[in-house]
Amino acid sequence: MLQHQIKFLKGFTLLELLIVIAIIGILSAVILTRYPIAFNQGKDARIMSDLSQFRVQAGIVYQGDRNFNNVNCTIAGNICTCSSSILNTLCNNAQKYSDQTLIFLRNTDRQGFCMVAHLPGDRDYFCIDGKLYAKRYPVAPPTCAATCVSTNNCRCE
Repeated sequence: MLQHQIKFLKGFTLLELLIVIAIIGILSAVILTRYPIAFNQGKDARIMSDLSQFRVQAGIVYQGDRNFNNVNCTIAGNICTCSSSILNTLCNNAQKYSDQTLIFLRNTDRQGFCMVAHLPGDRDYFCIDGKLYAKRYPVAPPTCAATCVSTNNCRCE
């Protein structure tokens, strides 16, 4: 008597494969919907870091000169041209990640300045000033508007 052995092939069924593919699809959909938010929050952090470093560097310049004569930036389009290479690098880095042109204003008496960047992730504004303040605003801060230059009142308070 011949005995036939039946060999069963081991593997996944079509249903098991479809379930795994569906789970992977759901997980990737969840991750991909969160990716732009996380990406823009990363941009926000980079802008705030660059402007905070700008503020520190401006404070160092102020300690040497007792004014902000050597802290100056001209921003045309997406390019910052600042009075020192460090300030220039920090300003251009912040401008690179912001979705709007940065604002830099300096008092006529050279005793203060303010700089504002729009944060693309939270849609807020981040402001630094010569008094070494840094603050977030839901709208552009009114104290860093063009009128602050003539009134020597550029600040983020």
